[in-house]
Amino acid sequence: MANLDWFCKKLLEYFSKNKDCPHNLFMPQSDFLRSILNHEPTQKDKVLAQKAFQKLIDDELIFDTNGDNWYTITDEGKSALASGLHLPRHDTIETFLKKYDLHPKVKSVSARLFADTHYKEAIQASLVEVISRVKEVADYPKDNTGRDLDGDQLMNRAFGCDGKNQPLIKLNELKDSIDKAEQRGFMNLFKGIVGVRDKKAHLNFIQHNPYMTMEYLALASLLMRLLEEDFLKNFNQQR
Repeated sequence: MANLDWFCKKLLEYFSKNKDCPHNLFMPQSDFLRSILNHEPTQKDKVLAQKAFQKLIDDELIFDTNGDNWYTITDEGKSALASGLHLPRHDTIETFLKKYDLHPKVKSVSARLFADTHYKEAIQASLVEVISRVKEVADYPKDNTGRDLDGDQLMNRAFGCDGKNQPLIKLNELKDSIDKAEQRGFMNLFKGIVGVRDKKAHLNFIQHNPYMTMEYLALASLLMRLLEEDFLKNFNQQR
């Protein structure tokens, strides 16, 4: 049965026998699909063939030799064909989680605590790190009395974009209502961790669940990545 892998293999075999191949192999005037299918190609066949062609390009198994849409098999393509075509695949959740890592700053304050099963403290430390980063990026905003802002007030000032408010930290271009809704959503995520931090700090309880703990750390990691310089510079002028 012709599936994506089958088309990838047939394409690579074709490229291995022909030095340069045009991008229009699947055009109506081309006999390529008919020759490998031994029947008139269906619409599904054409779609799968195009996807296979793009996959070979994305996986760098073929390349455009001169920028004129004539393609040649690469050494990686030859190796894949020789090995039985074990093509690179996009990650599943399971395979991606094997290589996923927390943001370095979150990991640095929580790793030892997590390993020692101090889960509540690991969560609290990671959230405090995020809040400290917000203060740093926002240049330590103060209230009318000169006190450093914290908690909800900090997040409102740092991310608030309603009315005449101009956020100290923009997480998108804020060019329309959709952008502002996203900014508001991010602000509420940051405000949410303040409440979690406060509960972890003031209530005497034991966090038993390592899986839920890791998901808290992943949330902290996401928020830290939003506050990285490389991301922020797209929307914020350097101070």
